[in-house]
Amino acid sequence: MKTIQLGNNGPQSSRLIYGCMRIAGSWDPADYDEAQQKLAFAALDAAVEAGYTHFDHADIYAHTLCETIFGTYLNANPGLRESMTITTKCGIRFGEPKTFDWSAEHIVTSARASLDRLQCESIDVLLLHRPDYLVEADEVAKAFETLKAEGTVKSFGLSNCNIQRVELMRSILGDSLVCNQLELHPLRVAPWQGPWEDGTLDHLKRLNITPTAWSPMAGGRLARKPTDDKTDPVHTAVCEVLERTGKEYGVDMATMTMAWLLRHPSNILPIVGSRTPDRIKAMAKADDVEMSRKTWYEIYTAAYGKNLP
Repeated sequence: MKTIQLGNNGPQSSRLIYGCMRIAGSWDPADYDEAQQKLAFAALDAAVEAGYTHFDHADIYAHTLCETIFGTYLNANPGLRESMTITTKCGIRFGEPKTFDWSAEHIVTSARASLDRLQCESIDVLLLHRPDYLVEADEVAKAFETLKAEGTVKSFGLSNCNIQRVELMRSILGDSLVCNQLELHPLRVAPWQGPWEDGTLDHLKRLNITPTAWSPMAGGRLARKPTDDKTDPVHTAVCEVLERTGKEYGVDMATMTMAWLLRHPSNILPIVGSRTPDRIKAMAKADDVEMSRKTWYEIYTAAYGKNLP
């Protein structure tokens, strides 16, 4: 799989990222056992074999268990870490109510704990998971300076942040900000005025901040054509076009969706979240699809819901 640099000075990343949110099999750590570990390791093996070099985590995934599983996997496979880029996220606190926390203390404490669970010498990229409405930009800068100076984290990024929040963080972090993780898939096309239409991707392109795409399959809705979806004609139309054009390119719908994201000039890097080895390997083929402008717009037009103006 081809690679690309994150941002202006970040690490190299495979053009598809393997997302580790589901490797535990459940969000309840009590469900994890030896059988689940075998499935988790099989998924990670498949990703490595297929050429994924970038692995995406968050401290909240399975309540920290996913990071622990990955650390165990690295420990069992010495030498793999050298060829990997590891991303994790912090900033969400579960509780009543759930809160978002970008305070310096929380960022530093969370990153150090993630590093321990991942069992590696440093985190390549630390992302702030959801925008903290009470953020003090200087607090974030203080945390990042501490983590970088001690070698815990090499680069930094954001997740789910709009243009204004990116500008605020970039004003204090500069080129240390290498990516912004967003929900990106065809079903976020207009008329909902998502990132395709509101300038988000153009803004990231201008700053050379890499967009990474979570839920690129729209929560699995784009993995197969619906059989009983009578209330969402756009969803049905998009799946029909993905299926038809996928056959033309010799790939399945899911792989075609990934290829559509890869075709965008902002250098979107989709995150593959499947735990099925065959699916993980199949979606890696998206990097080989040379999608035409016509095909890309066929999918976009279906998602738009009508002919473009």
